[in-house]
Amino acid sequence: GKPSVMRTQPNIQLRHWAWIVPLLMIVSVLAIRQIDLYAPTLDEFYSMNNAGGVVDTPYTPSEVVGSLAANSPQHVPGYFLLLSLWGNAISWDIAILRLLAVFAGILSIAMSYRLMRDLLTPASGFIAAVVMASNTFYNFYYAHVRMYPFLVLFAMLVLWLYLRIQGRQGRNRFVDYGALTLSCYALINTHILSVIFLATIGIYHLLFVRKDRRWWAISVAVTLAIVLFSPYLTVIFSGFGHAVTVREGLTVDGLRAAEVWLTVAFNNNITLLGLVLIGIYFAYRNSLAPVKSYLIMLPIYLLLLALTAQVAHIIVENGMRYLVAGYALL
Repeated sequence: GKPSVMRTQPNIQLRHWAWIVPLLMIVSVLAIRQIDLYAPTLDEFYSMNNAGGVVDTPYTPSEVVGSLAANSPQHVPGYFLLLSLWGNAISWDIAILRLLAVFAGILSIAMSYRLMRDLLTPASGFIAAVVMASNTFYNFYYAHVRMYPFLVLFAMLVLWLYLRIQGRQGRNRFVDYGALTLSCYALINTHILSVIFLATIGIYHLLFVRKDRRWWAISVAVTLAIVLFSPYLTVIFSGFGHAVTVREGLTVDGLRAAEVWLTVAFNNNITLLGLVLIGIYFAYRNSLAPVKSYLIMLPIYLLLLALTAQVAHIIVENGMRYLVAGYALL
């Protein structure tokens, strides 16, 4: 079924999906050039160590989880299990390992296009992809053996599935809700701070969506993902705060956390923020009610981020990479 949000006719110059291909190729070339230019960073070594890439005998999945519990209890196992599978199946060469994140980064740009194309117009999708591809902070982590591009990819997928299910006319299929459950599970199992993104959608879903059978079905699908992940929370709570404060430095308060996140999200350029605000104004003025309500998600995310930093004291100034899932809301 098609989304219920009506689409305006896009400019003929940008209405075809082929316009996104050169952008993806440019990002691919620039990112792949970096995969073998420098030695592994300390964080990349942690990734390889926890995934079993620096031992003679490959780790089993249970050994990967055990390594994380012992060495990095603030991390969840999803990415490290995938890295272990990738390394054992293909190669533990650092360049090959970095390709995994590069592929996820390229797919995240493609998903930003699909998200906005389905929500508004193909031209909107192209602009969203350009904005995502132009983010300096995000670009740094394409060729890096860490989970950050996967956070953006899975967040984009969760948001796209949620809006697709919520806006579709007619009945959704069981597979649609199953895909939402799996996507939410994949996101939270990539980094625990992605719970802020899921909480944002949850608050929006609670306050701004009509309570009907579809509302309950979506609620059950997301809750099921959280329940499936919940057994690992015992590991997270056992060492999360200590590991973060020791390795990353001093935590920041709520206002500073939101300020730093906006700084890296907008390339440290206030002009970009101004352009976004102008764009939001015209989008709000010209769009239908469902699209208008979607715009509230980013302020909700920033508020939750600030509250988490203020109350839990687990957000650090040089740890904004753990919060890139919020880029999906931009």
